[in-house]
Amino acid sequence: MANYRVISECKIAGERYRDGTVSIPPDQAESLVRAGCLVPVRTQAVETATADHSRVERAVSVDQYHRGAGWYEIPGVGKVRGEEAAQRALR
Repeated sequence: MANYRVISECKIAGERYRDGTVSIPPDQAESLVRAGCLVPVRTQAVETATADHSRVERAVSVDQYHRGAGWYEIPGVGKVRGEEAAQRALR
């Protein structure tokens, strides 16, 4: 299973989706991605400190902050250009 963001209304396994994120097998999503209904959610592993100071990896998606044309609006940081810059800003 993989996560995809719905960018235009689509029907998946008999259910209609208008927005949000769906988790479906990549082979099912392939035609919907080509049709422009879904985009893959890209994630990057990020290490964070826990209360006991051990390091834990978690996945952070930058797609939710994408505003178009390569720009990302990161809370507490503002607008940044490029996916790598957005990933750095989220660290």
